[in-house]
Amino acid sequence: NKYHFLNIKSKKTIIVKINNRRPDFSNNCINISCCVLLSLILVLISFLFNNKVLEFKLIFTYFSPLLFLLNFLPIFLFVILILLISKRIYISWGISSALVLILGIANQTMLTYRDDVIKFGDLSLLKEAAIMTNRYDLVIKKYTIIAILLCILIFFILKKYVNNLKIKKYKRLFGVALISLISILVYSKTYCDEKLYEKVGDKTFMNIWISTRQSQAKGLIYPFVYSIRDSIATKPKNYNEKRAKNTLSNYKYSNIPKNKKVNIIGIMLEAYNDFSKFDEIKFNKDIYKNFHEIQANSISGSLVTTIFGGGTVATERSFLTGFYNMPKLRKKTNSYVWYFKEQGYNAEAFHPITGAFYNRISVDSNLGFDYYYHYDNTFSKMQEDYLMDKDFFNFIEKKYEDNKKKDVPYFSFSVTYQNHGPYSGETYEGKKYYFDNSGYDLEDYNIINQYFVGIESTNEALKELVDYFDKDDSPVIIVFFGDHNPYLGNGYSTLGINLDLNDINGFENYYETPYVIHANDNAKKMFNKSFVGKGNVISPIFLMNELFNYIGLDGNEYMQYMSDLKKKTDVISKYYYKENNKFVPVNNSNLKKDIEEYESVNYYVGNNFKEKKRGKK
Repeated sequence: NKYHFLNIKSKKTIIVKINNRRPDFSNNCINISCCVLLSLILVLISFLFNNKVLEFKLIFTYFSPLLFLLNFLPIFLFVILILLISKRIYISWGISSALVLILGIANQTMLTYRDDVIKFGDLSLLKEAAIMTNRYDLVIKKYTIIAILLCILIFFILKKYVNNLKIKKYKRLFGVALISLISILVYSKTYCDEKLYEKVGDKTFMNIWISTRQSQAKGLIYPFVYSIRDSIATKPKNYNEKRAKNTLSNYKYSNIPKNKKVNIIGIMLEAYNDFSKFDEIKFNKDIYKNFHEIQANSISGSLVTTIFGGGTVATERSFLTGFYNMPKLRKKTNSYVWYFKEQGYNAEAFHPITGAFYNRISVDSNLGFDYYYHYDNTFSKMQEDYLMDKDFFNFIEKKYEDNKKKDVPYFSFSVTYQNHGPYSGETYEGKKYYFDNSGYDLEDYNIINQYFVGIESTNEALKELVDYFDKDDSPVIIVFFGDHNPYLGNGYSTLGINLDLNDINGFENYYETPYVIHANDNAKKMFNKSFVGKGNVISPIFLMNELFNYIGLDGNEYMQYMSDLKKKTDVISKYYYKENNKFVPVNNSNLKKDIEEYESVNYYVGNNFKEKKRGKK
């Protein structure tokens, strides 16, 4: 009887074990099913944030099976991964939904203020993003609030009704490793595939030549994951370090003669362009009079930038380095600033806004500047608001005077903030109007005029700045230029200005800004040059060469290489190269070998810093 009792008891024990396994298996299936369903919900939520306004026509294009999968898969893998780590589906949902919402709100905010989408590399600018929220409101739509409330509701439902994942620790660790491995493989094989990226997305109602529109046509998550590849430094195709070194070895470092060490004042003007060149606008006031007077007594030409409406730093650093493909700048990096320092110059940078923007506090030091004056360490002590150009230029003049006491040549580079968007579309008493409203949308009309208010003020400040240095008893060259065209919402189409990148004229309208090289009388005498005439149409990477070539200076090895490249092409862009003074589509260019060599030299110089001894030459 005892044996029989034990046998029965044993059978009961077995039955209990079987009954315990079945609920675990069922519960785990519920958790996995939840992962699929929740990931689908998050994908749908992400689609809400891929345009400045809710546009169902655009959202419907995301339901193409392949494109939907490309947006779904990263979310699903992440939801599964967090579930395996935490064992709690509500925690996985909470973290995943929070990240998607933050990403979406940030994306919509950037689209509103900069007409740009968020990219993986922007995560390194979190401090800047936090500061931006103090100046610009986050874009929170009604459906954003609904999405947030929905996510909170789902969180509490999951917490109350779905039990924790029941799985042994070693199996969870194996699952984490497996999901991580799958993620790496999928990313490298699929999300780094440039041909696939170009293939997907409905292009029928978007300008595919604009990178922002390319991203918008592909959803939110897929382009963000794809952008990881752009945030990682990759060597150019067929890169050969030895060959790049040999190319540079053909040039010999050249010093600036002591009697040619002219002071150089570089100024990049925020969102500056000369709209008087467009026949579509009939101004009732000549707001560019001062600018045109400066042009008439200077060398003036056009820059073909690589950006539109934002991304200021691209033009800025191209001018300072000569790099088209910019290195990460997280350590000391070769630049033209370092060259000036090697020649005994004092090099200073200025920007009236917070130093965290584009991480200039660190980057400007890595580029060679002795000091960087910004809002936090200087201008906030002068006034609470960001300095307008007139006051900002007065400060530049003051620091120039301070440098004269040191008896060393001076190179300064400033980035203005006045004219930074967004521009008000509101109607208010005293608003200035510079052209007639010929049936334009009132908000668009106000935005354009508000932009011109700032431009008129900038031109007045430029005239005062030039007059100041013209009277100086030391040789001074001023180089100023626009960083990109302003983002005016629907303003360009309202005015009828062609921005079609398939058309050469549209390409020029989209990317070109003016540059001016102006010299005072002492600088003209120093180089025996008039400093008057029409400058070339060039990329920002060649602007320093334009100056050095004109005044007969060679520069370091890299600058000399760039001067030789400039003879073959002086405009390099994603869409066109300039050959024999004509724009040629990249795919039809005869410069592929030259560009390939340039990319290698660019990479080598940008990633192999060599500091020469500083001193008077």
